[in-house]
Amino acid sequence: MRPRANLCMLMLMGSLAGCATTYSYSLSPEQIARVRGTALPEYELVGEQNIVAFNSAVEATSELRYEAAAGEFSRLISVFEKAGAGRRAAEATFWLAYCYEKLHRPADAKVFYSRCLRKYPGTAGADQAARRLNRFPAIEGPRPLPVGP
Repeated sequence: MRPRANLCMLMLMGSLAGCATTYSYSLSPEQIARVRGTALPEYELVGEQNIVAFNSAVEATSELRYEAAAGEFSRLISVFEKAGAGRRAAEATFWLAYCYEKLHRPADAKVFYSRCLRKYPGTAGADQAARRLNRFPAIEGPRPLPVGP
């Protein structure tokens, strides 16, 4: 039986048995969301503190604090993957690669841009990673010094 059918059957059995009988069962938030046919709110899936940490890491990136942001994105990738939050994991992977790019670590940046494309195809993070990765021949290596008098 499908989860929704199981839930309906338990409720029906409880109502047919009368008020004296109470059925006790517990479902995880993920199971409840599946039965309802809705997605679990992101803050319940990964924890509100991790969403706040992600937003803080993005802010650190905008403030050019790439080393601090990279450490936080690296931690968050595993948190998001364990929670099954692929979209957030893709975004964190993209931002980690971006931080490595800005820290002049092109080999690491390429690894994480490629990982984002491979593990999370069709996400916004993968689309951004593809655009950055396509620009790498122009980004990689030291910039030539201007020649002049």
